[in-house]
Amino acid sequence: MPRRSLAYPELITVRPMLVVVFTRQLSSMLTNGVPIVLALDTLAHQPEDELFGDIVDACSQKIQKGGSFSAATTQFPKVFPTMFQTMVHIGEQTGSLDVALDRLALWLERDQGLRQRLRSALTYPTFVILLAVIMALTIFYTIMPTFVSIFADMQSELPLPTQLLLGMTEALRSPPQVLCMLAALVAGVTAFRRWKNSSRGSLQFYRLCKRIPLIGSMLIYGGLARYCSAMEALLNSGMNLTQALRLAGNACGDPLLREDSVDLVKSVSEGNLLAEHLDGRDEIYPGTLRSMLSVGEETSALPDMYGRTAAFYELEMNFKVEALGAALEPLMLAVVALVVATVILSIFLPLYSSLDKLG
Repeated sequence: MPRRSLAYPELITVRPMLVVVFTRQLSSMLTNGVPIVLALDTLAHQPEDELFGDIVDACSQKIQKGGSFSAATTQFPKVFPTMFQTMVHIGEQTGSLDVALDRLALWLERDQGLRQRLRSALTYPTFVILLAVIMALTIFYTIMPTFVSIFADMQSELPLPTQLLLGMTEALRSPPQVLCMLAALVAGVTAFRRWKNSSRGSLQFYRLCKRIPLIGSMLIYGGLARYCSAMEALLNSGMNLTQALRLAGNACGDPLLREDSVDLVKSVSEGNLLAEHLDGRDEIYPGTLRSMLSVGEETSALPDMYGRTAAFYELEMNFKVEALGAALEPLMLAVVALVVATVILSIFLPLYSSLDKLG
């Protein structure tokens, strides 16, 4: 039976990888003739995550009461996204739920792989930055207090870098100032997240990230790969083009594609070709995508072209991830070295000056 943790199902979240594994397992069981209720009851035993097991159990009970699996998944919108619900619904309507789940599992596995590669590319610089911050705080709390008293006894004018370093030391060792800085940091992060999550803010932030060398192209190729992969899965599942365009735009994670999907759907609904709408929008749709989709429309092989284009952009993104890792390693080491050198120079400049005067 579901636990009290399912009292607000619309707010529940789980790790995306759990949904990926669950979809693949459910697809395999249905393909081998296992009834869906029995399959869900079996998959409800999730020792590594009891909450997700309760969610699967709730879906099973919904089906036993006469509901559909797609309707059961709508109870948990943050666990099963709209694309998941839609593809399951199409599979139920066409009587090929196992096939729909197999396509869905392929898309989820591919999409999760893209997400993980994007995250891994940013893990190293994040780790190095945190290491530099911890190292700087350690210096401020353990080494600098000794030099603060030494510089105070010297009673001489200190260089600007040393003054700044002493000011930071005093601020970090003062509880009221630390609390004020933490409050300002929390307020700034909260305001940034609200701005970034807004429709206008997400577009501005994405355009800003696009201008960063390597990172910008990596985000562009990653978003296009996810978009084309979603389109391939949706079209192969039997969904019409306009619905697929709308869902893929929302699922790709690219704010520009999501915003333009509204105009794209309107253009296609009016009878225009995809290539006609894509022309002139170079910021959103690269020439490769326009050419591939134009060929796909002419040969009536649009799903296949979306799949080929997704594979191409995924390969390009992998190259960018490798290039980013190779470029960031020396850059991050240089940042750490710069922090250490700045601290050392700030400490020894006034000492050297005093020794010079004594000499």
